[in-house]
Amino acid sequence: MSHDRFIISFIADGQPDSRVLATDTETLTTEEAEALLRVTFTELKSVKISDVKFRKEPGQTKRNTMFRGISNSRNGCRSPT
Repeated sequence: MSHDRFIISFIADGQPDSRVLATDTETLTTEEAEALLRVTFTELKSVKISDVKFRKEPGQTKRNTMFRGISNSRNGCRSPT
C-alpha cells in the first residue's frame, strides 16, 4: 500500500509548528489533518490548534512510518524523532 506524506502547519497554543505525517489517503480535509495531529502526537491532544494548513510533501518516498517534522517555533528547530 502506498502512503502519502503531508506537511501540516498549524498554530498550537499560540505558537507556530509543523509536522510531517504519512497517511494511507491521497487527500485530507482540514478536520482530518487536525484529528491526525491529535491522535499521532499525544502532546497535541489537549492544546488549542488553529490555522491548520497542509500540503503533500514534495519528492516523497513510499514509507509507512509517521514522524515529527521540523518545527517553525521561535525556540528553533526540533530534531525528528
